[in-house]
Amino acid sequence: MIDRNTPSDPRLRERRGDLVGLNAVLFAIVLFAAVGAVGWFVIKSVPAGTAPSPSPTAVAQRPTPSASPTPSPSPSTTPVEPTSSPSSSPSPSPTGSNPPTITAALGTTEPYMVGGQQVGTVTALSISYTDTVAKHPAPNGQRWAVVKVQYSATAELKYDAFDWEVRDRSGQRHDWAGYDPTPALGSAMTLKAGHQVTGYVSFKVPATTPVRSIILRSSDLKDLIVFQVP
Repeated sequence: MIDRNTPSDPRLRERRGDLVGLNAVLFAIVLFAAVGAVGWFVIKSVPAGTAPSPSPTAVAQRPTPSASPTPSPSPSTTPVEPTSSPSSSPSPSPTGSNPPTITAALGTTEPYMVGGQQVGTVTALSISYTDTVAKHPAPNGQRWAVVKVQYSATAELKYDAFDWEVRDRSGQRHDWAGYDPTPALGSAMTLKAGHQVTGYVSFKVPATTPVRSIILRSSDLKDLIVFQVP
């Protein structure tokens, strides 16, 4: 039996084989073109610059950054100044450099204190008035008040006519005038222990206002002894 689909002529069989091969090549070309077209469409459908989404596994394995602890606010370090209680001032000693003022009568002998220590005694013996002292007449309306004083030393004792002044009955005070009758008390003098000195100190005062008191002052001009004149 002769197969009608198979040509008997060898040349026909050879041509048929060529056609089958050509069809296979054309099919391959069409298939490749179809695959390329599909790939090109897929590439075009993805926007440029878009990174592929990570897989769920990668997301699950990505470590989550631990949140840094928020520092707690530090306590205030503003220094608090201590409140100091007022210190009490020490009471002055009664034997300090300026003892209380002594008030005495004219002619009374009183202790002479220096730096809280007694160095002798002092007395305002008397007071008199005159118009001229050591050949110096008093100005008009004034006169000289001459005071006789005496020091007795129990230790080295320094004295000065400048330490004396008088206060008249109007309350006005008058310093040493610088002119004294003989024997003058003197200025910046020193008396040794066991010795005594008597001298005069003069003051220029109003002619019609008598002296009320004779005052001995310390070296810092504080009243030490006030001798009252009757």
